[in-house]
Amino acid sequence: MGRRWHPVGLGVGLAVAAVVGVLWVPWVFVGVTAGFATSGST
Repeated sequence: MGRRWHPVGLGVGLAVAAVVGVLWVPWVFVGVTAGFATSGST
């Protein structure tokens, strides 16, 4: 009788997913902006 599902674990998982999403989105934005900049200046 040692298996317990902790809501805290789910909260940590959601927090990690949120942090990864927040760190991932700006890089996509920068990449798209750089793509437009290079194609526009050519």
